[in-house]
Amino acid sequence: MSRPQRLELRPLFLAGTVLALALAPACKKDGKESNDPELVDGADDGAQEGGEETGPEAPSYPEQDADPPELAQAFELFVMGKYEDAAAMARPLSESLLEDSQIRARGIASAIYAMSAAQDLAEHGHAPGELAVEQAGRLADPELTQFANMGLAAYHLGVQDYVKAEGLLASVVDTESPQQT
Repeated sequence: MSRPQRLELRPLFLAGTVLALALAPACKKDGKESNDPELVDGADDGAQEGGEETGPEAPSYPEQDADPPELAQAFELFVMGKYEDAAAMARPLSESLLEDSQIRARGIASAIYAMSAAQDLAEHGHAPGELAVEQAGRLADPELTQFANMGLAAYHLGVQDYVKAEGLLASVVDTESPQQT
């Protein structure tokens, strides 16, 4: 009689799954929400009407395109533990979404790719994780920031840099998404 195989859960999978489930609604857009960086935070400081910037802010980007449906599919594959398939779907998206109106989608694709690729070898998640954080820095989109930090945290968990991973994951939890208001 053979012994039943023990299910081995890695810390990255647990952290990723918990955060993924918390953010799952973030991938679905109904088209009515705005991805405009100036409207996402809900604050209208009047800078748009006066044409003045309120400090050394990043340049303004066009309204973001709707998230491609492949992002939700790649994320679903990741949550299901099909990391190679998720990486294979997210990587081409990350590399092909280059327009200024696709910053959000590219960042989310890069984050999904980072989380998926880090499952195979942690170092594979570093570059896409950094790219996701870079894209998040360009927009004031809380969901993109959450995904980007999760992607980079996957790399740090994989290389056992738990202090940086904990800081990134704490910022994911602390970032208020529009759905929480």
